[in-house]
Formats: sequence, C-alpha cells, structure tokens
Amino acid sequence: MHKTLLTAALLALVAGAHAADELTNSGINNPFEGYVHGTNHCYAFTAPQGWTMDNTALAAEGVPMTFLPVEQPGLSNARIYTRPGDGDESDPQGAIRRQVDDTIALYKDAAKQPSAVKEADVTGKDGALGELWHYTGYPTPGIEEMVVYFPGKQTLNYFVLQLGKNADRTAGKAALLELAASYYERDNCQPCAAEPQSGCQNPVK
Repeated sequence: MHKTLLTAALLALVAGAHAADELTNSGINNPFEGYVHGTNHCYAFTAPQGWTMDNTALAAEGVPMTFLPVEQPGLSNARIYTRPGDGDESDPQGAIRRQVDDTIALYKDAAKQPSAVKEADVTGKDGALGELWHYTGYPTPGIEEMVVYFPGKQTLNYFVLQLGKNADRTAGKAALLELAASYYERDNCQPCAAEPQSGCQNPVK
C-alpha cells in the first residue's frame, strides 16, 4: 500500500536504510547513493539531482528512505519514498497488479476512489525491468502519485512520488525516473568492514 500525503495508512516493515554518511564501509563510494535492506531484500539507488536522502523522515511509519527536494521551484510540496512490498518471483507482473489493486482498495469506503494507469516500462541500472504507474483522483483534491515498481528477487521494490497541490508534475516525474534508472539489487548488504578476511564483496556497479 502507499501512504498518500494527507491520508495515513499503516505501514509495518522491519528493514534498514543507509544514507551517505553511513556508507563508509559498505562498498558504495558515491556520497549521493544509498540502499535499503532487510531479511529478504537489498537494493541500492542514487538520489536525483537536487534531492537529498533522509532515512528518518518517515521512519516512524516504516518507510526506510525518503527523498526530499532541495531548493527546487515547484516541488516544495513533493517527496519521493521507497520501500519493499510483497513480491512473487513466479508472477512479477501479477505482483505489481495486486499492489495497484490493494492501493485503490484502501479507498473502498471513500466517496471517491483513485484510478491507476500504467504509463510506461522503465529500466534500472542493472537492466531490471519495472513499470511506471500514475494514480489520480484521490479524495483530497490536487493530490496525485506516480510509482515505479521493480519486481525483486523476493520482494516488490517501489519508489513513490507524492505530489501535493500545485506541485510541478513534470519536474517530479523527471526526478522519479532519474531515481528509477539508478536502481539495482545487491547480492547482500553486509558492510565490507564485517568481512576483512575476504575483502569487499559489495563493489559499486
């Protein structure tokens, strides 16, 4: 499920996230790159140009990493976050459809339900295939979301762009697609410092 800008949805997740200042020994050397990990997932990404990473902004709600615009005209009322959901290795596209259906179902008792349209196929840094979906028609006027879903090895990993009223949709979408293009899964997220006998096992891709 997604958490819209003005509607609280319960997000329960046991995961970790690491931003630039925590990656000294992780095998990631780009100060704008981070990763999210848990017992069944580990994926990395690079913040879009002009955006900063924050692993505390939505931590209380189970969201491991949030991206916030820095002095971006028209995007002060926008943000992106990422988290994993339920995957299905045997039916990755089905996992995406179920996530879309579940998001819309959150509003089954509302006077107005959002609609979702697939806008494009997208490709991550390592060739991972994903899909861009656009949600409109939330009960609160002016609120919309764009989401890129990447079926992972065991999870469905996704990036949610939340646009508040009057936010610049074109600029927000460009940032989301830039972020999606940097996405890749890692074999593990064990810091290199924990395995000095074998050297770094998490080279930068």
